[in-house]
Amino acid sequence: MNVAAVMLAPWRCVQGSTRWIMLVMLPLCSIALVIALVAGAGTDARKALIAVSIYCVGLFYAWAFWMPSLIVLASDARKLCAPG
Repeated sequence: MNVAAVMLAPWRCVQGSTRWIMLVMLPLCSIALVIALVAGAGTDARKALIAVSIYCVGLFYAWAFWMPSLIVLASDARKLCAPG
């Protein structure tokens, strides 16, 4: 498998609506992390914890909706003995 196929696998194995929501969700959570860290820089560990929690929501969303379909894709490819 080449790099392009690996990068396109999540895009191809997930439903269209899920991939577009994910393309909005993870960048928004990443931007919220940066904003929360800059707004509360050096003042309180609680604000940093809230900022990291916002980012973790985006990562959990990616894990919960992309990983199951990637696992099914990988197991099907292994059972079919697909090359690469």
